[in-house]
Amino acid sequence: TGQHAFACRIDASPTVAPARPGTNGSGSRHLLVAFNPEAQAQAFTLPPGQWQLALDSAGELAPGWQPAAGQALSVPERALVVLRDTAKG
Repeated sequence: TGQHAFACRIDASPTVAPARPGTNGSGSRHLLVAFNPEAQAQAFTLPPGQWQLALDSAGELAPGWQPAAGQALSVPERALVVLRDTAKG
């Protein structure tokens, strides 16, 4: 059996644009997207940052879940998980 799960970190532009009208300006400079098409959960090592759950397609992680420093991310089977970095700067 091959392993097809993957994760990638998406970095925003190095220049911060002003908040658009009608938004609160609370966007994130970094996102982590983890995709697991496998039939069992897959563990991912998180890069440095203050990560917070933005989306869990399986609905298994608590809304707003934040991993402890050094904690691995366990992506449920056949799921997409998106984390956002809440660190300032």
